[in-house]
Amino acid sequence: MPPLKRGVGSVGSFINSVLVVGWGLSVDVLVVVMVVVMTVRGGSGGGDGGAGGGIEVVVMAKVVVVEVAMWQWLVL
Repeated sequence: MPPLKRGVGSVGSFINSVLVVGWGLSVDVLVVVMVVVMTVRGGSGGGDGGAGGGIEVVVMAKVVVVEVAMWQWLVL
């Protein structure tokens, strides 16, 4: 591959990774907000609500783990 072509590819992949990171961070912020809302609502809802909130947090944590794995796979 000519150097110029590689340079363009590097810039393209760099921009792509920046976009992926930006998208990933915005999704993470959304998930954190959702977890906080679910936890607060679950906590104020009493025993049942608290248990539901706990389950939501576990599910959200799994979603974040999967998303991070996907993000690493996309970047690497």
